[in-house]
Amino acid sequence: MPFLKPLAVAATVLVVAAVGLVALGLAFGNPWLLLPRTPPRSGMDRFLLIVWPVGCLLEGLLAGLRLQVGHAKAVAVGSGVRLAAASVLGWVLLWGSVHLRGEPAWLLLAAWAVAAAGLWQVLPRQTSQRVVAAAICLALVAAGVLIVLGGWLKGGLAALPLAVTIGLAAWRVRDKRLRGVVIGCGAAAVVGLVALGHFFGRVSVLQAGLIAGSLIAVAVVVSWPRAQPAQAVDAMTSEA
Repeated sequence: MPFLKPLAVAATVLVVAAVGLVALGLAFGNPWLLLPRTPPRSGMDRFLLIVWPVGCLLEGLLAGLRLQVGHAKAVAVGSGVRLAAASVLGWVLLWGSVHLRGEPAWLLLAAWAVAAAGLWQVLPRQTSQRVVAAAICLALVAAGVLIVLGGWLKGGLAALPLAVTIGLAAWRVRDKRLRGVVIGCGAAAVVGLVALGHFFGRVSVLQAGLIAGSLIAVAVVVSWPRAQPAQAVDAMTSEA
């Protein structure tokens, strides 16, 4: 079995360290924020202690895998891993709640897992990473505002430190691979927070779809100008 390349190891170690620092910060912040509680009892507790750290850890491992096996294989593996993770983590968010009772809840959860995995897969692959990171921050703030307006103050306010963390990390990190990991962590935060907002904070399916659709639109817009010159060059080459 070949050893991982040094860059892959470095990327994985950095993300694991970042997840550990986030967990440490949450542990020291408990006396002031009263959030999250250990063991996790609510959806927000599970989001901050399980779902988001696991999502960040997966992004780091996938970044290391991309350096080891190449881009094409990593994309294929990443799609399956993200879909499986979104399915399991959505179930973790709703553990013990009334939302898991009945067939419609399972259908909605399956649809959310597919949409979340798609969004989670597309965003880290964009070339204009800082623009995508800014869009993720705005989506987090928008989700937080909607959750607050729905009457869940503590859940909505959790979006603010997440948006600030993702924005600062994406702005300061210079390596594109690590910045892609940060964007993947931000995408995981968006899909998790939107799911919490829908099931616990009165965020409608339409509002959740608008947030996801805005991120997809940003990804399409920032990638379109870069795709056009390449297509033009290919056309000129084929004509010649």
